[in-house]
Amino acid sequence: MDESSRDAFSKVMQLLAATYDKEATMDLIEAYWGALKDLSLPDIQQSAFEAMKRLEWMPKPAQLRRLAGDVEPDHRAAIAWQAVRQT
Repeated sequence: MDESSRDAFSKVMQLLAATYDKEATMDLIEAYWGALKDLSLPDIQQSAFEAMKRLEWMPKPAQLRRLAGDVEPDHRAAIAWQAVRQT
């Protein structure tokens, strides 16, 4: 995301926080922005709405990343190794 996505991102975070009875403070929004700004806005929107349907507690940024399909480095290595073994 870039700065032009910030307002839409803030709206998604406000909806997410409201769903979990949390206050969407500027600090909260900034912390999530910092952790998620390398993802696309559609991915963030999809992961936030998925979280609202599936999770009992407000997700941490890492949980939103996983819901968006982001894979951690150690898992990427395992996936790559599995792909090599199948060829």
